[in-house]
Parts: sequence; C-alpha cells; structure tokens
Amino acid sequence: DSTRETHNMETEKQLEELKTKKLIHQLAEYKGNGTSMISIYIPAGEQISRVSKMLIEEYATASRIKSRENRQSVMNAISSAQQKLKLYSKVPPNGIVLFCGQAICPDGSDKRVNIDLVPQTPIKRAIYMCHSSFHLAPLFDLMETHPTIGFIVVDGNGCLFGTVSGSCRTVVEEFSVELPKKHGRGGQSALRFARLRIEKRLNYVRKCAEAASRLFVKDNKTTLQGLVLAGSASFKNELLESDHFNPLLKGKIVSVVDVGYGSRAGFNEAISLSSAALSNLILMKEKTILQEYFQQLAVDSGLSSVGISQTLKALEMGAVSSLLIWDQIQIDAFTKTGNDTLFADGVVDFH
Repeated sequence: DSTRETHNMETEKQLEELKTKKLIHQLAEYKGNGTSMISIYIPAGEQISRVSKMLIEEYATASRIKSRENRQSVMNAISSAQQKLKLYSKVPPNGIVLFCGQAICPDGSDKRVNIDLVPQTPIKRAIYMCHSSFHLAPLFDLMETHPTIGFIVVDGNGCLFGTVSGSCRTVVEEFSVELPKKHGRGGQSALRFARLRIEKRLNYVRKCAEAASRLFVKDNKTTLQGLVLAGSASFKNELLESDHFNPLLKGKIVSVVDVGYGSRAGFNEAISLSSAALSNLILMKEKTILQEYFQQLAVDSGLSSVGISQTLKALEMGAVSSLLIWDQIQIDAFTKTGNDTLFADGVVDFH
C-alpha cells in the first residue's frame, strides 16, 4: 500500500509538472500592448507586506506613463497582482509566481491574464518585470527535470555531504575531525601511536559511511540518481572500499574525483570536475525508459499501448505503471459519453 501511495504521489507530481509546462507554453504565445504584461517572482522568505508595498510604489510610477492606453493597462495589471497577493498570508516554501496583464492571443483576440502558481522547485531570486511579454525564462529553468546527485567530500579534516539538482546546490551535513599525525619517535611508543592512528582513521571512515546511509538512504531506498565521491589523499578510496559503505550507494557512484580542498571549496571543485559524467544522467534515464517501451512494442507482449484512446482505457483500469506524454500535446481534456470518448482543447467536464 505504501509503495502504491508513493507511486500515485509521484504520478500526481509529474502530471502537475505537465500542466505547468503547458501553461508556460500558452503564456509564451501572449503579447501585450506596450509594457502591460507583469511578471513577479517571489522567493521563499520574502514578506508579503514588502511585495505589497513595492506594488503600491509601482502603481504610483505607472500613473505617470504618458500613453493613456498603456498607463491604464499597466495599472490594471498591478491591481490584479495586488488582488492575487491577498490570497496568501505568507510565501510558500517554493515561492510564488504571478502573471498579470491584458494579453493579445495568437488569433488576435484579447484576454485578461491573472495567474498565480507555486512552482515545484524553489525560486532563487525576486524578479519584477513589466514588459510586452511575460518573463518566462526563470520558470522554464525551474520546470526542467534535473536528477538529484549526491556528493561526499572527505579528507583528513572532515566530511561534507551535499546534493545538486540543476543549478541548486545544498550542503546537507558537514562535520570536522581531528586525526593524529604520524609519530616520529621510535620504540614501542611509535607502534602504539601508529595503532591508535589507524584505529581513529577506521572509526572516521565508518562514521562517514554511516552518515551517508542516514542522509541518502530511506526505507532501504535512495532518491539519488547518482553519487560523486571526492576528496584528497586516500580517504575517498577507503570509504568506497569500506564494508560499512552502503551497497545501494556504491551502485549509484558515477564519478570519483581528486580535489585539492575539503569542505565547501572541495564541494564546488567536485561539481566542476564531475560535470561531464552528470550531464549524461538524464539522457541515459530517458533512453532506458524508451528502450523498455520499444521492446514491449516489438514483441507485442500486450503490456504496452499506443495512442490516446488505448492509453486512457489502461489508465481507467489502473493498469499503467509508466506513462509517457509528449509535453506539447494539444489535447487538454476529454469527455466520455457511453462508449465514445471526445477530445477537445480547453476545459471539458469529466462524466
């Protein structure tokens, strides 16, 4: 049941992403009369009151626009944004995006646009733009599907665990260590210090391996699409060869790199050095899915369907484990009456 629930949640998330992508493509086709198209990106942590104050100031500035038609369009768009903002008591964790303005559609008709949405991934910086079209580039970047890559940077001073997803890099955890240096005195003292030094190194490597499992493995699964091991000296190799290092994480390793620094500087260096290996991950994942699909089609196993009608029937039966959708498909909804299924653009009721 938990597996099915997780699968359903992932499916809903992917469908929401598809809807947002279609909305973005529609917004990209709209043009404004003058600078009447307003785009606002509000990152998490921003105060609603500060954004409201900024819009009041922009409204006062817009009232001085010479062109009467453009002035009225801009002021109306700002008023619409102010009304949308009242729906929020605080900014959601991923931020808010607002698109407001009087738009000219591709067919030449006018349409009043007043849209607010919360993106799937966090907004990085605040943007206010008043232009002849909506500012969609940041949203396109947020909607790109990026794999989550784990990083372990380990050296003689400490260990850092981080993740990278697209252009978003996060330090998950970091700790330092004090290991004894090599002892130069002879006799039994040297042997004793050498033994203690080796013991502390082994304990440190085990601590790194246990932390990796705790941070990157949940319920005997990992959400990482890849893992990069980085470090100086031999610590990264000792970690890789350790019996305490989780086999699930070993199977996700895509690159092992030498870095000249530890901590956050080493994290940034490891990202640069492993960029070639990481760039192939999305392509390889897509290729694997498509290969499996074409294999099912080739042998006519009955485990695949082609076309909208057959796919919808499989969805209604709950028999779909993987669904491939062309993100530029023009059909938005369907109406089912008896045994017939009718497709149409726009909003259609489900019966």
